[in-house]
Amino acid sequence: MRTIALAWVLVMTITATGSAENTNELTVLRGAQEKQQQSVLGQYGKALDTIMADLKKKGDLDGVLVLQTEQKRFAEEKTVPAPQDAKDSFRAATEAYCQSIVASLGQYTKALDGLTKKEVAADRIEEAKVIRAEKDKVDFMLADMRTKLPAKASIARDGTGASGKPVSSQSVFRPKTYVDEARGFTGNPVESHNVYTFSVEQVGRRARLRFWAGGDMYPDTFGTVTLTPPGKEEGVVVYTWKTKDFKILADNAASYKALKPITVDVSKQVKEAGGYSITFKYTNGHGALVIMRVELEID
Repeated sequence: MRTIALAWVLVMTITATGSAENTNELTVLRGAQEKQQQSVLGQYGKALDTIMADLKKKGDLDGVLVLQTEQKRFAEEKTVPAPQDAKDSFRAATEAYCQSIVASLGQYTKALDGLTKKEVAADRIEEAKVIRAEKDKVDFMLADMRTKLPAKASIARDGTGASGKPVSSQSVFRPKTYVDEARGFTGNPVESHNVYTFSVEQVGRRARLRFWAGGDMYPDTFGTVTLTPPGKEEGVVVYTWKTKDFKILADNAASYKALKPITVDVSKQVKEAGGYSITFKYTNGHGALVIMRVELEID
């Protein structure tokens, strides 16, 4: 069975000749990307747990046995099957994983492009060459990952999907809130885990993005929150934060519960199942932004 290994996705190390060394900013970007990939892999594991719970409720012994095998394999190998090789019961989870990885790598290539331009402008050509080499490898991986994404299922005029069954009866919608409590940071020039990804299994009538955040040492902070849909490299700015949004410094908060959440209606942007990326980007101010919890609520 073909699998998508995390170790393969994260082959980010560049062997370069000459005196050029990776810049500190490249190291930070690479570290943030690795954390993001680990988070996406964790979402796949959680998706398997959710599917298992549903199968048990239905009393589906065959389905439970199939999923037990996949959970055991995943725990040992930390890889995700290519969607075309996955069993029906968890194929949607593998597709969501691929979509999340594609979105994450797309964001990473953009960051590498920006860093390359910055190094060239500063006349650090050898450093720029190292970053370009990294981007070339990531571009290759991104192209390969895209080949693993299935074509979008078409819906016939009679309301049936590829299986010939009515689309409305192929799955039962259940409201769900996706949560990530990994601590994120976005400032200038340092960023760490400022991109959050969620593998949405089903969409509903409404979708809300909710996050708990605050300035680090200074309350004066401004920036944007961008939502990127499945398979897309370009996202949509869904919120612009400003100093008055945050009453308490994140560094003074014992947990996210001490902070006031910000809620954004993203129903227009969340229209299909798959991997969604939420990117926090600092733009101005004396203080960076610390993100303590992010939720995507679907109902």
